Amino acid sequence: MNAIDHWRRLARAGALLGCGLALGACAGSVERCPRPLGHPALTPARAAVDPRVAGQYVTWGGTLLATRHRADATELEIVAQPLGACARPRPGRASVGRFVALYPDYLATAALRLGQPLTVTGRIGAAHPDQGAGSALPVAWLHEARVRAWPLPPSPEWRPGIGIDVGIGSDGWRGGRVGIRF
Repeated sequence: MNAIDHWRRLARAGALLGCGLALGACAGSVERCPRPLGHPALTPARAAVDPRVAGQYVTWGGTLLATRHRADATELEIVAQPLGACARPRPGRASVGRFVALYPDYLATAALRLGQPLTVTGRIGAAHPDQGAGSALPVAWLHEARVRAWPLPPSPEWRPGIGIDVGIGSDGWRGGRVGIRF
């Protein structure tokens, strides 16, 4: 084997090692889908009226309605929706109740937006009357809440796109245009 072949083999081995390290790094950084806790039929609406479920751990999700800071905790009021892949809430699906997630410390809510999808895992506590809607209906509470915020979907008016228009006028004018919006 001559020196050139030797260096080519070393270069290939180095390239393979580099690819292996890069793939390993990527595989290590891929976030695993959380596995929801609790029975899927145990919705916030059911938990609000069934005191036997208190103390059970569940994973619920939905859309953020309001936040309130207390001296020892942060409350997140959420309208619940069924969970989809990776325990992500499915906005646009029918609501399965409302609940309040009680985060056991100060939670910086400045990064959260009203309408943002959240997934919350916690322990079901006693239901409380619904203060937000002004009714006496009970609302489920999740204590010891662990919160995952999902990115907001892009609004339709900000989506990039391409438009093509073609027109023929009554005076015989023909034309067209291509537009790109950002």
